[in-house]
Amino acid sequence: MTTRRDRPDACPGALRPHTAADGALARVRLPGGIATSAQVRALAEAAGELGSGELELTSRANVQVRGVDPDRVPELAARLAAAGLLPSPTHERVRNILASPLSALGVPAGPGDRGLREEPGGLIGTGGPGGPGGLTGPGDRGLREEPGGRHGSGGPTGSGGLPGLGGQGGRGGVGGGGFAGGGRADVGVLVGALDRALCATPGLAELPGRFLFALDDGGDHRLPRADVSARALGPDTFVLHLAGASTGLAVGAADVVPALLASAEAFLVERAVLGSTAWRLTELPEAVPGVVRALGDLSFVTRGLPEDPAQSADAGPVPVGRVADGVWVAGAPLGRLSVAQAEALTAWERIVVTPWRSVVVTGGPEIVEELARHGFVVDPRDALAGVTACTGRPGCGKALADVRADALAVMTAGRERVHWSGCDRRCGRPEGSVVDVVAVPDGYRVSEGPVLSSLVTAGAAVTAARRG
Repeated sequence: MTTRRDRPDACPGALRPHTAADGALARVRLPGGIATSAQVRALAEAAGELGSGELELTSRANVQVRGVDPDRVPELAARLAAAGLLPSPTHERVRNILASPLSALGVPAGPGDRGLREEPGGLIGTGGPGGPGGLTGPGDRGLREEPGGRHGSGGPTGSGGLPGLGGQGGRGGVGGGGFAGGGRADVGVLVGALDRALCATPGLAELPGRFLFALDDGGDHRLPRADVSARALGPDTFVLHLAGASTGLAVGAADVVPALLASAEAFLVERAVLGSTAWRLTELPEAVPGVVRALGDLSFVTRGLPEDPAQSADAGPVPVGRVADGVWVAGAPLGRLSVAQAEALTAWERIVVTPWRSVVVTGGPEIVEELARHGFVVDPRDALAGVTACTGRPGCGKALADVRADALAVMTAGRERVHWSGCDRRCGRPEGSVVDVVAVPDGYRVSEGPVLSSLVTAGAAVTAARRG
C-alpha cells in the first residue's frame, strides 16, 4: 500500500536536529554500527557536557544525543566532525546503512589485517583516518593496551573482516571457522565503501532521511527491512532486495556498492515520475518495477539465481551474552547508555552497535562481569533483555507517561520482546513481533488489549504476554 506524505521528512541529523521538549535531539549516523574508541568517547563527552547525560541507541544502529541547548548545536556538530562522525555535511542524514553485526567473524586473516582490502581506489573497509568510519593510523590492529589485557579486534594473528570483532587465533574468535550467526559472506568490508561512495554522489543527498540501505550476510539474524539491500548467497554472490523482497537479480561482491547506489538513484527517478513525496521505497511499491528495470540494464547484474535459502520465520535479533568464542553482545538498558557506560566501552578500540540496541565487543569470559558491573544487560534471562522504550515524559511533549520509570518498576523476565510507548505514535518500536505497551490517557494498553488503569495490572499483563 502506498503511503502518502504531505511534507518532506523531518528525520533529524546533527546539523538539523529535532526540537523536543527537553531541547535539541541530534541523531548521529554510524554506518554499519561501527564506532571507534575515540568516537565513543566523543559521543560520551557530548552527552555529558552538552546533552542530557545519556546516549540513545536506535533501531538503525545509530546514536542520539538529546537535551542539547539549541545555541550549542554548532559546538556539538564541530565535536562530531572532529571525531570523524560527520564526514559529509550534505549527506549526513542519508548515511543510513545497516550491516549484519556479526559478519566476518570466521574469515581467516593475515598478520596485521584490519578487515581491509587494498583496491585501486584505496582501502575497502571502514574508512580512512579522515573519512567515514574513522580508522586509526597504519599498523593499527584495533588493539589498545589495558591493565589486565587488550580489548580490540584481534590478536597478533589478525582479525576477521569487520573491525572490532576479531579474536585470538586469526579466525575472528569463532574457533572452528565459518561465520558467526550463520553468515555466508563478509559484509563488514563493504560498509565503508558504500558510505564513501554514497557521500561522493551529489544527487543522493536528495534522499529522504528515512531511506535505508542494508548489507545482509545471509545469516540467522534478520535485519530490519531496508529500502535497498544486498543479501549474501555466498562469499561472492549477493541477491538484490527492494523494499524487503528479492528482485531475482544478483551481483558479485565487487559490484554490491554500485548496485545499491543505482537502486537509490532509480528510486528518486521513479518517485519524481510518479509525483510522489514518499520517504521510502517501502512506502511506494509501484516504484519497485521501475527500479528493477533500471538494475536489469546494468552490465554487471545477472539473472537466474541459485535458490536463496529463506531465513527462518523466527530469525530475530542477536541475543545478549556470548555469541561466539570471545564475542559478546551487551544490551543497553531500555536502549540508553549513561556517560559512564559509554566511557566503559572506550576500553575497546572498536565496538559495533546493533539494530537491537546492543553492542558487540570481544574478549574473554571476564568481560561479562565487567559489563555487568557497568549495568549492561548481558544475561538473556535479565528482566530488561529485549525491552525498549521511547523517551516518554518529561523529554517528549507528546508522551502521556514516564514509560521508562514505569518499565523499570514492573518488568519481569520473559521470551518476547517488549516496547513501551508514551503515545500511539510508538516511536522507536522495533520491527517484528513485540509486546506493545502503549500509554493512553487513562493508563496503558498491552498489545491492543483493554485499557489498564493500574501500573501493577499493566505489568502483570506484560509479564503474561512475555511468557506466552
